[in-house]
Amino acid sequence: MAVANTGQSPVGGHRAGESGLNRLWCWLVDALAVVAGVLIVAMMATIFLDVVLRNLGFQSSAHFFSFTEYALLLIPCMGAPWLVRKIEGRPRQIVHAVDGIDIEIAKGETFSLVGESGCGKSTIGKTVLKLVEPTAGAVIFESQDLVALPRRALRLARRQIGMVFQEYNLVERLTVMENVLSGRLGYVPPWKAWLRRFPPEDVREAFALLDTVGLAAHAHARADALSGGQRQRVGIARALMQRPRLLLADEPTGEVDTASARVIYDLFHQVCHAQGITTVIVSHDQGISKHVDRVVAVRDGKL
Repeated sequence: MAVANTGQSPVGGHRAGESGLNRLWCWLVDALAVVAGVLIVAMMATIFLDVVLRNLGFQSSAHFFSFTEYALLLIPCMGAPWLVRKIEGRPRQIVHAVDGIDIEIAKGETFSLVGESGCGKSTIGKTVLKLVEPTAGAVIFESQDLVALPRRALRLARRQIGMVFQEYNLVERLTVMENVLSGRLGYVPPWKAWLRRFPPEDVREAFALLDTVGLAAHAHARADALSGGQRQRVGIARALMQRPRLLLADEPTGEVDTASARVIYDLFHQVCHAQGITTVIVSHDQGISKHVDRVVAVRDGKL
């Protein structure tokens, strides 16, 4: 069972009034961090070169800057993050992207949030996965409050939640099979993933999922060679490769034509019901009601 329970508290709220000046400060601190890194590397390199030259009997002139000059250059670079934190700490207006949301979704249910663009439906969906940080409330999944989980526990919980994105989020230079297998990255050691050494049972499962979504013949094609509808089906197969208990889909048909949208909706209904996966689909398409168990409309951040 997955429950998003916020009572009357704002969830997924974000700060308004973000001025261009604040964004400029963020860019500035990134630039200064890069400069600080370059200066530190340059300082270490000149020290090393000085030692080498002296050991070889040469009189070194490797120090382009003295240590005092390096320190004077590093001070503003290292002090910039403190200044930005001070600026970020100023009180700003809070906008309630969604407010007073209380939803309970039964295990194995195919559920949809429907509404116009900007109504807050995607914020609700992303809050479940904590891609959007809630300002209050709780998201209960498998008897755990995802909002309160520490980083490691949240990472483990996210392995049980698959996500299908509107923009596909495929690695286009990789093959379809490699993209699908990336759904197992949370379960294999990094070095095996880097070498693409996935267990044989994972490879067999990936082929089976590609057959389910009708793309078995494209297993070794590059992702950028596929149409929009095909790419979205690869995204669905990748999410299912996680063997999720909860599947979230954010506008999965937003980038495809009507015919492909029907195929994708039918695929969600068929696969998720067969495997008993709780599914939440965020969509602006009213026609989705024919393909899910329950539809809830969202308007101005409220149900």
